[in-house]
Amino acid sequence: VDDVKAEISTAAVHSEVGHELQSPSCACRVRYQGRYEAFAVSDTGAGVVRLFSMKGVVLENIRLPVRSQDSEPPHALPFGARDAPGRPAPWGIVFYDHYLAIVDSNQHNVSVWNIDNVKGGEVQTFGRPGQSGFTSQNGTLWHPKGICRTVNGHLVVCDSGNHRIQVYSPAGSFVRKFGYGVLRDPSDCEMVSETLSSNIAVSDTGHDRIQVFSFEGDALFRVARSATLPMRRPQCLARCWKSFLAIACDDTVQVVDLEDNAPMGTLRNATTVRGLAIFEHMGLVALVNYKSEVVQLLKLGSRGSSALAAAEVEAPEP
Repeated sequence: VDDVKAEISTAAVHSEVGHELQSPSCACRVRYQGRYEAFAVSDTGAGVVRLFSMKGVVLENIRLPVRSQDSEPPHALPFGARDAPGRPAPWGIVFYDHYLAIVDSNQHNVSVWNIDNVKGGEVQTFGRPGQSGFTSQNGTLWHPKGICRTVNGHLVVCDSGNHRIQVYSPAGSFVRKFGYGVLRDPSDCEMVSETLSSNIAVSDTGHDRIQVFSFEGDALFRVARSATLPMRRPQCLARCWKSFLAIACDDTVQVVDLEDNAPMGTLRNATTVRGLAIFEHMGLVALVNYKSEVVQLLKLGSRGSSALAAAEVEAPEP
């Protein structure tokens, strides 16, 4: 625990990449071509998900298709982004196997792509536009945001416009919903540590707290804003270091130990963050800064320097 606190307190910016981004929102770690360390970023304002090498070189651009002309702009695009009706707006992303599942907040669905064959187009889509409120049907989405994948392959989606969570099977079929009446504008979700492997942490953005649910949807406990945890409008979540959870808020990134419900520290140089990706084995964090519209790579202590150098040497060319 002391080592983790020391790494958090000594985090330093190594580099900034992605200066071509437009109102970026989320990020996740990926394995490109099955072997290379890389990360994906939702370029929300441009309607594209971009895959970067650890050098900051763009490897792939995944451009989501336009499905209809009657979609509304997302109700909470980052930093005042402007979206035309019917224009894709990628938000939450999660990588598994060779696939990247992308939440399209503007067109109310989830698009799945094989990142090693982007030219082949999307391989799966699920969810369809619903409507705001309790009457929205099962499986329909309204301005969804975050997404995560469970250990058994289910995809969990933050149905933000309906203030609930929806769970889909690996084939994209509706399984269950939960959280209505408890959550307000949930922005992201994440499976938590191995000792809590069946539980799902949700950023309850409108209530300034994190809610932890069982896979069946039972509310278990919450991490609330306090004097020792100045958590304002939590956005993106990323699991790291055993039972620790990194929480990107509007003006800081907090690290919390879920097993003890205790704050572990605050990442320095982490302001206006909308998304983050953790490279735990490398001692690195990628932060999506939505105001300056760049991705910052932070080194955590001494591990980050050598690990990042090795990944940069092996980085693929686009």
